[in-house]
Amino acid sequence: GFIDNIYFQKIYFTQKDNDDDELAEIKYMNAESMGGTFFSRFAELDELGRKYQTDKAGNFHNYLNKYELFLNNLRDREFVMIELGVFNGSSLRMWNSYFSNAHVVGVDIDDKCKEFEGKNCDVIIADLSKKESILKLKELHPLIIVDDASHLWSHQISALIYLYDALPSGGIY
Repeated sequence: GFIDNIYFQKIYFTQKDNDDDELAEIKYMNAESMGGTFFSRFAELDELGRKYQTDKAGNFHNYLNKYELFLNNLRDREFVMIELGVFNGSSLRMWNSYFSNAHVVGVDIDDKCKEFEGKNCDVIIADLSKKESILKLKELHPLIIVDDASHLWSHQISALIYLYDALPSGGIY
C-alpha cells in the first residue's frame, strides 16, 4: 500500500548510453521492484500478533513490523514493559511470547482485564486520566512503554509527560 512505499521509494540516477545526451536517466525503485517493503524483513512480531489476533498486526493497523525494527535487539533481555491499554489481552499474550524474559505489565481501567494475567504478565487496574495513577507506574522502572489505551490525546500526552522520564537511557516509548 501507499504507506509502505513512503518508507521505501528510492531514486537511482544513471548516465544514459548516448554521450550526446547530458541528462541522467532516473529510475524509481519501489517496494515491489525490490522484493517487498523495508519493514517486511521484520515479520516475527507480526506473525505473533496475527496468532494472538491483536489489532496491531498487519491484517489490521500494521504496526508490528515497524515496532520490531526498534524492539528486536531487546528480545532476550530481562526488563519491564508497560502496555497502557489491555482491551482483550491479545497484545499482552503477544508481548509475553515475543519477550520471553521480560515482565509485561498491562494497565487498564476495566477490572475484567485482570483475567489476562499469567506467567510474567500482570495487569494493573488504573484510570490513566488521573495523574496519580500514571505517576504510580513510574515505580515499575520500565524499559519499554506502549500506549494503546484510551486514544484520547489528553491522556496520551499526560502519560508521555509523566512517564517519559521513568525510562532509562535507551528506553523506548
